[in-house]
Amino acid sequence: MKKAQSIVISSFLFLLVFGLVISVLVYYFTILNSPGSDYEDYEREARNIGELLTSEAYPTVWDESTVKQIGLLEGDILTEGQLIRFGNLSYTKTKSLLGIKEEYVFYFIDKHDNVVTVTGKNSWQYWGWNGRDRPNGGPDYKIIFDLLAARSRNLATEEKFVKMFVNGKIIEAKMVIHVWDWVEGVIPFLGTGYNFAGQLFTIEEKYAVNEAINLTMGP
Repeated sequence: MKKAQSIVISSFLFLLVFGLVISVLVYYFTILNSPGSDYEDYEREARNIGELLTSEAYPTVWDESTVKQIGLLEGDILTEGQLIRFGNLSYTKTKSLLGIKEEYVFYFIDKHDNVVTVTGKNSWQYWGWNGRDRPNGGPDYKIIFDLLAARSRNLATEEKFVKMFVNGKIIEAKMVIHVWDWVEGVIPFLGTGYNFAGQLFTIEEKYAVNEAINLTMGP
């Protein structure tokens, strides 16, 4: 009788310990493979950016000192003028107007899968983070795309279809918004310069591990 009770108790303890071990392993496996417990916050910020940018600004005619609510539409059309004004804002100001904490960029793809370029005093293929404060964005989205692929985490993406007035005509395009933070220990910095033709000619990326990469993109 006592032997049978001992076997039952031993079996119960074994199953209890086994269950605890499995629970701990599952927990740590989930943590290690999760993009981040706050990933939903990044998705929420991406959605909020999309909603704000596809609305009208207040006031409708604005500059950095007068804008109260950011938006890129005039009526139901997203215009070059609004994008140029947005691009000339400081990155810090744009994050304040958008009400976000994380890094972000957005860009547009036309029906032929080409990235849309908007040209004013400078040129833009993307708006948002570029490692500097002013102006935000820049003329070559591929630079940001490669950097995000290599150095970002918790990358959330939102897409919205819009009508744009660019290069003298209305086109249909897809707005793509990315929100993310950087891999721990990495502090990216893009130092960019322009020649008199307005072309990007140098890029520099600096990291907290004291690694430095210098690339030449043109004359």
